[in-house]
Amino acid sequence: MRTDISFRPPDRGELPLACAGGSGDLLVISHSASKLKDVVASLAAPAPSEFFVTTTADVQSAMALLAHRRFAALLYDSCNDAGAYLQAVPRLRIAAPETAILVLAGGEEPFLAHQVLACGAQECVLPSDCAPARLGRLVRNAIERQAFERTNQLGLEQARITLDSIADGVLSIGSNGRISYLNHIAEVMTGWRCADAVGQLPGLIFNIVDELTRRSVPDPLTRAMQGELVVELPANCLLIRKDGYEYLVEDSVAPIRDADGDVCGAVIVFRDVGRQRADARHMTHLAQHDGLTDLPNRLLFAERLDNAIVLAQRHNRKFALLYLDLDGFKRINDLFGHGVGDQLLRSVSERLVHCVRASDTVCRHGGDEFVVLLSEIDGAADAAASAATILRVLSAPHSFAGQELAITA
Repeated sequence: MRTDISFRPPDRGELPLACAGGSGDLLVISHSASKLKDVVASLAAPAPSEFFVTTTADVQSAMALLAHRRFAALLYDSCNDAGAYLQAVPRLRIAAPETAILVLAGGEEPFLAHQVLACGAQECVLPSDCAPARLGRLVRNAIERQAFERTNQLGLEQARITLDSIADGVLSIGSNGRISYLNHIAEVMTGWRCADAVGQLPGLIFNIVDELTRRSVPDPLTRAMQGELVVELPANCLLIRKDGYEYLVEDSVAPIRDADGDVCGAVIVFRDVGRQRADARHMTHLAQHDGLTDLPNRLLFAERLDNAIVLAQRHNRKFALLYLDLDGFKRINDLFGHGVGDQLLRSVSERLVHCVRASDTVCRHGGDEFVVLLSEIDGAADAAASAATILRVLSAPHSFAGQELAITA
């Protein structure tokens, strides 16, 4: 059933023009009554119109309508005033981000199409496009295109929010081999804003070196894209931030493929593992060292002893074990308390460490007992000399807590 479209001049204000179908509301802006009549007629012929049409005479009235009502499409005619188009379209786009915007252009404005599209319009309608049936088709196409662009935009925004929410850095390059994207963590760790990094070579933004040699590591993104496979950074890589700060990082890099399976870029996901590795080293240290003196415990000492045996056999050398017991330590604990006793044990430990070489090992065996491993010595005389030095150094008074304590071993 067809519903005839009635018309009323725009100077009378907003005018609903009833029509069949109902695929969307259409807002037409023009102060030309004849132009409005032609537009409405083109939309109605040769078949019933699909839209519920509303007309208004100026942009200000349209903005008031858009504040409380949604339209599927908007046709704007400024009567061949190019400056008015360029001012109005951005305002209308902000006011109606989901609406398809079409501008009605005059034949003398061949340059207008590019400019209005850049301002946010979906279509520039020329006089030849206002023929019956054609205008309706242009409006429908513009609505579909705007819906697609809006969905794509929302999808990209959701992806950006998601990537900015994860704890890893994400950096990608395009088919030209240059930076195309950084998420928030990548911005923090590289020191580059995404807007400034886009278009730069990846080696400038993702500057990585070997932790030990300080040599530059080949760009993993380009390697992944050229080799068309997933690659990983070598162990112990440092990311040098723009201001010189260093991160110990690990990562994985993979090529990006398009719908046809062709490589069109690469993406790297990386994380700061410095704290993680420091925590792991700390836990290992705690498991292998005495909690009071920080000397190797029995577990680590057994490992060092095994190594000393192997080295002595390989190099035809000897090693020695010195077992040390403090004299009268229990009496000091009873007289001055365990706090003083603990300080004394730490003082003894420090002196023992200074009495031997860095390659030797001092272990707190338990209580006031210590074991010293002298690795790769020539004979018993060397061990005897070290033992004499240790006894002499330990016999000197230990000063702490405002008092001096003497102890022998």
